[in-house]
Amino acid sequence: MKRWGHIFGTLALVTFLFVGCGTENGKEISQTELNPVEVAESVYNMIYNPSKTDGLYEKCVESINQFTNNEERKAVVTSKLVFDTTLLHIAASKGLYSICEWLIKNGADVSAINGHSYTPLHDAARTGHIAICELLMNQEVWSYSLDVDSPQFTNTSPLHEAAICGHSAVCQLLIDRH
Repeated sequence: MKRWGHIFGTLALVTFLFVGCGTENGKEISQTELNPVEVAESVYNMIYNPSKTDGLYEKCVESINQFTNNEERKAVVTSKLVFDTTLLHIAASKGLYSICEWLIKNGADVSAINGHSYTPLHDAARTGHIAICELLMNQEVWSYSLDVDSPQFTNTSPLHEAAICGHSAVCQLLIDRH
C-alpha cells in the first residue's frame, strides 16, 4: 500500500512539474492546467520526504502560490489526501514549523480530523514537536477535537499520544494549557 502511494505521489509530482508543449484546438499551450489536488499531492510528497529536498519551505510555498486565486490556494492547503490527511497533519508530524505556520496563515484547518481520527495536534504531540503543539494550541480556533484530553474514535487524545511516545515536555505543555 505504501509503495502504491509513493508511486502515485511521484506520478502526481512529475505531472505537476511537467510543462507541456503543443496545441489544443489549434491554440498553443505552454503549461499544463493546475489542479489543486495534484499540487497538494506533490507538496505532500515534498513534506513527507524532506531529506530528499533542499529548500523545502520555498518549494512548498512556491508550488501553492502558483494559484493566485485565494479560493484555489485554500483548496490546496485544505485538501484531504491519503487517509484524509492534510498538509498540516504531515507537516506537524515531521516537525516543520515554518510550513505549519504558513499553512495556518493560508487557511489550513487546525482541527481537521484524518482517517485515523487524529488532528494535527495529535500528530505533533505523538512525534514530540512541542513548538508545533504550541503553535496549534495558540490558534483562535479551539474545538472539541483540539481538547488535549478528548479522545477521538481511536480513544487517544494528544495527551495520550505524547505520553505513549514518551514526550514528557509535550505532556507537561498539554497539561499546563488545559
